[in-house]
Amino acid sequence: MIILSVHAKNFMVFKNYVLFNLKVNEYMDENFHEQNLFKGKYSRIVRSALVLGTNNAGKSCLIKAIHCIREFMFGRLPMDDLKPNPYSGSNIVTLGMKFVYNGTEYEYDFDYDVTLLKNGKRNGFVSEYLDRIDHISEDSDCISYHHLFGRSREFNEYYLNDDKYRGRMLKKFPPEETTAYTSDSYGNPVLGKCRHLLGEAASEMDVVDMNDISLDKTLEALKYDMPEKDRIAEFIRGAGLYIDDIEYRKKPEEEPDADDPEDGEDPEDEEDSEDDDSYEMEDDVPDEPEDESAVKDEAVLYGPEDWAGADGDQVVLEDDLMRLYSCRNGTWYRTLERDSEAAVKLIALSGYIVDALDNGKALVVDDLCRYVHPNIVSKIMELFGLQNCPDSQLIFTASDTSLLDGKIKRLRMDQIFFMKRERTNINVRSMAGLCFRADTDRDCVDGDWRELYRHGYFGAVPDTDWDEFAGDIPEKKKRAH
Repeated sequence: MIILSVHAKNFMVFKNYVLFNLKVNEYMDENFHEQNLFKGKYSRIVRSALVLGTNNAGKSCLIKAIHCIREFMFGRLPMDDLKPNPYSGSNIVTLGMKFVYNGTEYEYDFDYDVTLLKNGKRNGFVSEYLDRIDHISEDSDCISYHHLFGRSREFNEYYLNDDKYRGRMLKKFPPEETTAYTSDSYGNPVLGKCRHLLGEAASEMDVVDMNDISLDKTLEALKYDMPEKDRIAEFIRGAGLYIDDIEYRKKPEEEPDADDPEDGEDPEDEEDSEDDDSYEMEDDVPDEPEDESAVKDEAVLYGPEDWAGADGDQVVLEDDLMRLYSCRNGTWYRTLERDSEAAVKLIALSGYIVDALDNGKALVVDDLCRYVHPNIVSKIMELFGLQNCPDSQLIFTASDTSLLDGKIKRLRMDQIFFMKRERTNINVRSMAGLCFRADTDRDCVDGDWRELYRHGYFGAVPDTDWDEFAGDIPEKKKRAH
């Protein structure tokens, strides 16, 4: 699964149309850091991308846009995150994504009206399309779109396998539900394949926020002895966390039995203690609930609905977190009690990284550098450039300029994106797109990228103006000693 591009309009801070395009810049040499590229039959796509920008520029909104698209592909409606821009005057949100799945390019996009009707339902889809992109020639720009399914209430157009006559059945679909969700009840083979395609593609994409990342992926692998278990431990050992090993202990540590006599106690008093009504021994492990619903009530659900308590899957209990142990210098201890918050965040992220690398998934991370050292982030990007995992991809946001590496060109210019906000307009441009414009010189190709960014050459830097604020700071009176 490789993401080719993401577009949004009237979504959160994106009032106007915004395109996040991961396609290789046509002016860049493909042989430069070619390990960082996905080379499909017709398209060349960067396999790791860094999005830089100021605070409140919209980086997190871009990640949430990808999250919403993923949820729609699953047939779920993330109404808490599907918010229109408050200054547009419209309730219609536009989102879409181009992606490569099993060597074929697809595009899924939709316009969704979030207006709440009197019956409690949403006004729903204005349009929704799933297209297969067919390349007419080797030229990547010479393409045609084959509508696997499509519906547009605005233009009264309905397609099913590029056939308008067969697409008339889509008129019966409820407008507030996705086609992938509704198709399950109609038994149409074409729609069944589309549902399977969207679901499989969405399952090969993980979206996480480092500020709210959970340990579910790592715990799942360690608890159920999944194939990724040893790989996660190996990743953590090499991450510079001073952790030699990590494991999930299926049974709590053995503690002295309350019935056994302690040192210096007369064994003959054991029967007296058992007959004493005032003595009550508490179980270390709480009783199991009687029914399945009680399990879900007592459970703390960490992470996506894909496995945490949905459709009969395993549920991560709060006790699971206390059964995660780390080892340092031969001493085992509870991870949450002694490791730092940043270390726990990286341990949580390790499950997603190993899953993406081993199974060819796209990993999208918001605010990665907040808890992870820039050197570790650089090494993670190198992992996603390995040739033995060509279908994996990493997209993340950051505010740390040290990732630009100064004069050391560890990244391609089309792997670095800058998000610039100008009042109500937001632009997302790659460094290559900014440097190879006709009105821009090419000094940035050989210059120090970090210094150029700090001085505003690429934009996307904060425009602070605290002169008036600094002048109003009252002078402190000297304290008498």
